[in-house]
Amino acid sequence: MSKTKTKSRFNFVDVIIILAIIAVVAAIVWIVLVQSGTVKTGKTARVEYTVRFTLVREEYSTYVKTGDTVTNSGTGNEIGSVIAVRHPEKSKYRDIRSITGTGDAKTVQVSEYPDLYDVYVTVSSEATISGDGIATVDGNKILIGAPIYFRDGLFAREGYVIAFEIKDM
Repeated sequence: MSKTKTKSRFNFVDVIIILAIIAVVAAIVWIVLVQSGTVKTGKTARVEYTVRFTLVREEYSTYVKTGDTVTNSGTGNEIGSVIAVRHPEKSKYRDIRSITGTGDAKTVQVSEYPDLYDVYVTVSSEATISGDGIATVDGNKILIGAPIYFRDGLFAREGYVIAFEIKDM
């Protein structure tokens, strides 16, 4: 019995298959990077957004000043400059121990913390605007309720976006 060996050759069909596999992998990587915000798509515009910081002690509320440069406390990257500061406003809470009324006519008293305040900081920044109109600053989507990791000198806190406006689009 003689065994004959057949040599396999690299041909044009093999090249097409390899190129198709590379294209599929590249498309998957591109989609993942765009979704994660690593790859920026769209155009840039100036965005102004207001961040609310709650339960701030009064002495810390004066640390943020108009004109300061703000960084992301997680990445250290610049996320804009302060254009307005509204402070302090006493932080409020609903005291469930003071429910009054009966049935559908129940009310809950809103009380204020004696020594804690809310601080509102408006920041102006360059943002990438996606095709669906969402502004992104340093990987953070600027949407109502979105968290912002904020650092301005000695003031470092997590706040939440309560308002935003896209300018110069």
